Amino acid sequence: GKVVVLDFWATWCGPCVQGLPKVAEVTAKLQEKGVVFHACNLDESKEKIEKFLAKKNLSISVAMVGQELAGKFGVNGIPHTVVIGKDGVIKKVHVGFGPGSEKQLEKDLLEVLGASGEEKKEPPKGEKPAEEKPKDAGGK
Repeated sequence: GKVVVLDFWATWCGPCVQGLPKVAEVTAKLQEKGVVFHACNLDESKEKIEKFLAKKNLSISVAMVGQELAGKFGVNGIPHTVVIGKDGVIKKVHVGFGPGSEKQLEKDLLEVLGASGEEKKEPPKGEKPAEEKPKDAGGK
């Protein structure tokens, strides 16, 4: 029943180091609206992650994941952020991080939060649901 944001990252990745605090900030702002954030670290040790988080003064949930799981989300490069709607379907994918990325993420999250309540409406009895065009998932 929540919108989930998974951010695949590593401590050695410059754009990840730049983006992770911003993604954490955006998702924290929307936590009360039902957004949950998990930073998914790729193949690094718990000690290295803890040291990094302490140095950056970040208090976030980190899942330690391998390439196999990351691949299931289409991760070929990092940072790679996946927004999953309340229905469990991937709604948005952001690859990379640059100026304005956090604004786009916030816009996308607000869109997914707003849309998720309407997506499950049933068509009136005897009518077929309208065909939907597939949503862009970052070219995947």
